[in-house]
Amino acid sequence: MIERLYTDELTGLYNRQKLFSDLQLAETDMAIIIIDIERFSNINYLYGYNSGDKVLIQMAQLLNSYWPDEYSRTIYRTDMDHFIFLTSKAIDSSPDLMQNLVQEIIKHIEDHEFIIGNELSINIAVTVGGSCIGKNDLYIEASVALAIAKEQRKPFMSYKDIEGVEERFEKNLTMQSKIKLALNTNKILNYYQSIVDADGKLVKYEALIRMEDPEEKGNILAPYNFLDIARESKNYSQLTKRVITTAFADFGDGSQEFAINLSFDDIANPEITQYLESLILSHPSVKITLELLESEGLKDIKKTIEFCNRMKSYGARIAIDDFGSGYSNFVYFFDMPIDILKIDGSLIKRVHEVQGLIALETIIKFAKNLGIKTVAEFVEDEAIFNKLKPLGIDMFQGYYFAKPKPYLEL
Repeated sequence: MIERLYTDELTGLYNRQKLFSDLQLAETDMAIIIIDIERFSNINYLYGYNSGDKVLIQMAQLLNSYWPDEYSRTIYRTDMDHFIFLTSKAIDSSPDLMQNLVQEIIKHIEDHEFIIGNELSINIAVTVGGSCIGKNDLYIEASVALAIAKEQRKPFMSYKDIEGVEERFEKNLTMQSKIKLALNTNKILNYYQSIVDADGKLVKYEALIRMEDPEEKGNILAPYNFLDIARESKNYSQLTKRVITTAFADFGDGSQEFAINLSFDDIANPEITQYLESLILSHPSVKITLELLESEGLKDIKKTIEFCNRMKSYGARIAIDDFGSGYSNFVYFFDMPIDILKIDGSLIKRVHEVQGLIALETIIKFAKNLGIKTVAEFVEDEAIFNKLKPLGIDMFQGYYFAKPKPYLEL
């Protein structure tokens, strides 16, 4: 019974419970290496779960057959596609030892052909994180190293090579606490930036999230200080709902058109979409534009199209925000009911360059031919505005016209 409790049924390797038990009982220096199979879910989707299981079984056999004799090790399968080496002898006795060992393991795996069917084989790629430190928690350190390796698109990262990681975690934890406190004390704010036509006449306002530091009155934090951190917690959806709620309270009577930003995470969240839908239906005079963040890539086009069509049926307008900063996928225009294209500041700032000007002219002409309005973002000065104006852009936004302000200062 104990053996079954500690064994992964599919591969015969030790499991997560055994790993944590071994770590807890360890009395000598340890090192840990976490191997993650990249895009493993794609194997299940493309070839079926039976094929995915075959890959995992062969991976266990492959890892069991490879390890330098001088280092005792135990192998575990923890999460669906995670394999772990735990060695009782620290392998950081020289600066390059773990690096070289992991590179050999990666090559051993990626050169191998995994058989998934009759005369059908595939190759896989892996990302690896490791730690020999164990200052706080060896497994957590290796997991952090793995996450940063993925973030930086590196095949391997060792925890000891990560600079400032503890300070980063402490800062993130502090900010998460501030976000939660700000939500509870009404310190999540809407600022509004005007969008104008070529004559400088107000067309609409864009709602932009801000947070007043709950521990420092009057210190208004821009989104880059907290929004990415909030995405990693359940607080993110609450921030989106707060922006929507405030915008409808300010402009829900239809007195002024306004825009709000939505990420794909928002579109994929029924709590957000149903809440937005209920507010639009309960405010029949509302004039709203929903700006979808193109810089993230619209991950599920089918779901996005369904959302856009539903919102359009209620009278909302659809805009693609930050166009030119992300994938800039022109396929969007074939199926999505787009009304407005907001050209990202990274392109607008290059209007003085020949290539930048050509790119802008191409995008604007393309949009006009499809009956789509264009907005130039990040218009920071008169020189940029004068260069843009002859191009036929419909609307403009940026510090040259107005900085974001609270509702009472508009």
